[in-house]
Amino acid sequence: MKRYTLNKHQRVKKKADIEKLFKSKTAIFHYPIIFKWVYTPDAPTPNIAPLRVAVAVPRKKIKKPVQRNTIKRRLREAFRLNKIPVEETLRKANHQCDVLLLYIAKKCLPYDKIEAAVRAGLEALHKAVEKPEHPSTEQ
Repeated sequence: MKRYTLNKHQRVKKKADIEKLFKSKTAIFHYPIIFKWVYTPDAPTPNIAPLRVAVAVPRKKIKKPVQRNTIKRRLREAFRLNKIPVEETLRKANHQCDVLLLYIAKKCLPYDKIEAAVRAGLEALHKAVEKPEHPSTEQ
């Protein structure tokens, strides 16, 4: 049975992990979102979820906190509903990937546009994860 959840184990929380994501050179752009990720070929511990997410909406782009929170909610919901194929691939291979969803539009877009961008980005990420060579491997 597919689990459409996004609990605290599936979110990037540590400051060091978030800094790694922001410094990551591997990125995919699907307007209005930039996907950055850090791929770990062998999951260090079985307690960590195979796919973890962090969401960022810059204060420079979206001034009002209510709108920033709405966008973050929409990003998390779209990710939660579309993450299953990538998560299953990572789980089968015993790999782990942290993803940062960085919103770059200057206004709050409707959910359907955000979901389309998240779906396209996750499909591209899925293709990148299935490849035998991973340029973003942490060592």
